[in-house]
Amino acid sequence: MSSVEVNQKEVSKRITPTIDLIKKAASLLKDGGLLFVYGLPRHLPFYSVYLNDTKIDDDYFLFKYWIAVEFKPINKDLQLLPSSHVGLLMYLKTKSLEVPTPFHLNTKNIRAPHKRCTYCGLNVKDWGGKKHLLNKLGAAISDVWNGFDESVNHSSKIPDACLRRIYKLTKKEEKNSMLVVEQKKVSPLVLNLRSDSTTDSLRPFMNDAVIRADSIKLMREYVDKYPEGPFDFVFADPPYNLSKNYNEYSDARSDKEYVSWCNEWLDLMRRILRPGGVLFVLNIPKWAVYHAEFLNKTMEFRNWIVWDALSSPAGKLMPAHYSLLFYTKPGGKAVSNYDSLAQIDSREYCLRASCVNKRKKYGADRKEPMTDIWHDIHRIKHKRDRDSHPCQLPIKLMTRLIELTTKSGDWVFDPFGGAGTTAVAARLCGRHFIISDMDDEYVKISRRNLNKIKASPSGERYIERNRVSRPRKLVVKKTVETAFISICKQKRQVLSKDELRIVSPELFQTIENYYPDYSYLTKIAKRFMEIDRVASVPYQARLINQTAP
Repeated sequence: MSSVEVNQKEVSKRITPTIDLIKKAASLLKDGGLLFVYGLPRHLPFYSVYLNDTKIDDDYFLFKYWIAVEFKPINKDLQLLPSSHVGLLMYLKTKSLEVPTPFHLNTKNIRAPHKRCTYCGLNVKDWGGKKHLLNKLGAAISDVWNGFDESVNHSSKIPDACLRRIYKLTKKEEKNSMLVVEQKKVSPLVLNLRSDSTTDSLRPFMNDAVIRADSIKLMREYVDKYPEGPFDFVFADPPYNLSKNYNEYSDARSDKEYVSWCNEWLDLMRRILRPGGVLFVLNIPKWAVYHAEFLNKTMEFRNWIVWDALSSPAGKLMPAHYSLLFYTKPGGKAVSNYDSLAQIDSREYCLRASCVNKRKKYGADRKEPMTDIWHDIHRIKHKRDRDSHPCQLPIKLMTRLIELTTKSGDWVFDPFGGAGTTAVAARLCGRHFIISDMDDEYVKISRRNLNKIKASPSGERYIERNRVSRPRKLVVKKTVETAFISICKQKRQVLSKDELRIVSPELFQTIENYYPDYSYLTKIAKRFMEIDRVASVPYQARLINQTAP
């Protein structure tokens, strides 16, 4: 019996009693009630898939968030990356999935203090030119919660501070809450992550390649030709089923169709890996729980990496993170270069290039351990760094994954090549690659990006960036927004167009000529007037960690 099969039996013993407890707790909820489930990233996907696919007392449970609760990391031991995070699922009980029952969170008032870079003094989160819209009450609470002093080794009991935050977020006069604790104690589950097998695959490919192909058909060919697995590293950043505008792919399947399609290519990715090879898959938490539940059956779980990607506020909680699942194929030894990458820049600093270059030059370079929560890589924010692709990844993310888990000369595969970020990162790191995409335009973009890689006299590879000259705007949006907000505050109301024409004809004409969306102006003005109203409430009443009665 393989180590994965043994671990599956151990997991099953733990999962079944907990699901029974979740079912009992869920039956006590009213329609519109919120269910939170706290547990290890290895186990939570089983509970999540159960809640997604099961009606309890004729009610549905709708996935809302995977909240990553960050603790102090454990020693690496058998893991390739230190673990520091425990998950907190949030589900809504509803009579209908098509028209979900409204639910209540106090996110307008309950906010976290803004954090400023200890070197340059600017907000750690880069708002991409919109800092004039910064909420003076604090930052929106995201789905990554940190600041807990306990070690993840001692996180089996949910921290009181975490419970207080849940209480503050969900508090409503007519609402009742219940805390259900599973009392059964179990010994830690130790995975057999290292094998003595040194099986190595044949290297059938002669050259790196960007291939226009249906990825599933291509991987089936590789499975037939190379049953031992030709690749050391496979990575997938699939479409997220969010109706993004891809050229050759419909990003709007039913949930069942999407999960089935994902399972098909995930299984093929597993099969084209050599024993001991690594698999990474990036997705939003809603789908990642299905990927994890599927991969847990045949792969060795390493980490649920939280990519805290510094987004701007959206939704009730700020969905700041992507789930980056990390697995290895049983039967071989996994590569780990963690020791050379173990220290990353402290989160007290911002990520602006100007600040990074200056502070490092003058020796302000404090570090912290890299764990399974990655806060130091943000998404691409500027058009000058983006190609014509709706979901382009930063090169820094891919170089970290490749450097962490492969050695020079290893082979990398990406079935959803997109703009070619995986291929570019592989070449920069001295690895071989094959990527595929069904879209001819994306294949051309990938090849063009590979041609931008140059070598310095010392032999170091780098990306040659083209300078982007942008025409100067006649009117800066920030100026219009600031002026409109100021006038609305003075008049103590959000002005309609007709009212603004009378109060400030010049601003009215500027908006008519140059500003694209008056409804957006009124929306942000309304928000800032609400901020001023809330700001009149004593600060202590708004603390996110205030002790619950």
